[in-house]
Amino acid sequence: MGSVDYIIQGTYGWYDFDVDMNLAPAQQNVGVAPVPLGGGLVPLPQVNANFNFHNAVGGGLNGNLNNLFVTVIFAQPGSKALPVGIAQLCNKYWNISTTLSSYTTDITFDLTGSPFGNPAKWRILHRPNATTDWQIWNDYTLVSANEIRANGVSSLSEWTVGATEPVLLPVTLSSFTGIANQNGSIKLMWTTQSETDMSGFRIYRNSDNLLSHALCLTPSLISATNASTATDYMFIDNQDLTQGTWNYWLEAMNNDGTSLFFGPITITLTMEGEDNPPPVIPGLMAEIVNYPNPFNPNTTISVYLPSQDRATLSVYNTRGELVYAVPCSDYNAGWHRFSFNAVDRAGKALSSGVYLVKLAGHNYKLSKKMQLIK
Repeated sequence: MGSVDYIIQGTYGWYDFDVDMNLAPAQQNVGVAPVPLGGGLVPLPQVNANFNFHNAVGGGLNGNLNNLFVTVIFAQPGSKALPVGIAQLCNKYWNISTTLSSYTTDITFDLTGSPFGNPAKWRILHRPNATTDWQIWNDYTLVSANEIRANGVSSLSEWTVGATEPVLLPVTLSSFTGIANQNGSIKLMWTTQSETDMSGFRIYRNSDNLLSHALCLTPSLISATNASTATDYMFIDNQDLTQGTWNYWLEAMNNDGTSLFFGPITITLTMEGEDNPPPVIPGLMAEIVNYPNPFNPNTTISVYLPSQDRATLSVYNTRGELVYAVPCSDYNAGWHRFSFNAVDRAGKALSSGVYLVKLAGHNYKLSKKMQLIK
């Protein structure tokens, strides 16, 4: 998209950078804040995290560098292998760094708006960088139904939350897009691949990217179909719109009162209509979903590819033996479904247990556990 040249002060002097800028593959929010030297609270609600620092010592030659940098990425983090006992990762992760020279901090991660099953099954995971495996952070405290805290952290890196049992989301969304019409309205469209125990949807709008101040455009729910097949929805926004940029969120409401947010998507409204192409759902990277899970004996494995790719889908037992495979093939971007009827490649019925389904493409490797119960 472009580049920028800027100068930054480092530990040993000033540095001149040329930085190329490109669209991020997933929605990201960034937070930067100073850390009180000696220690103190650093709330960063814009990145769904809060920090309580102890013994914070400034970095740099003069000991006065004290910034905290946090990026929350709204996508499921890639993983070569999950730690033993972890069945699934949540659809957000945090990249955290600081200019402090030494410190200890407690980090509270907030999953509000991102339902992730039973909080009692949550575990905090960390890794030094994106090329290494996730590890369980054993010193944690479940703060509330939406928050979990990592205690005694003295090395910042990448962090996420995992669950010790598979989490079946009530809705699988494959697209959320919008388009500005020449009559001054904005048409929003979304497609679900499956719905379970859903009550409906709400639409929110804001001129900036803060959901907390967004206007709810649908006080009455848009009813869900709770279908197991793809369903298309549409909403026309013509409420007090002016020229400019508008951000939209989609809230999927469950019958138990919990909800899941998608977005924002950004639409620019001009006199002539839109001046940017319809965006795809932010944060939806390559993904594997199977339903039902647990299953007996049939389940549908749904795979989402963010772009055209050559991919392979495989299923392994807990001994690492290949029991099912879809031949490597070229697939278009979007959702692809595969039926799995719990038989191996020789046609023999599989026994009850946990099986690992793996998706491998040119730029990613994903895995997900599913359970066969007879």
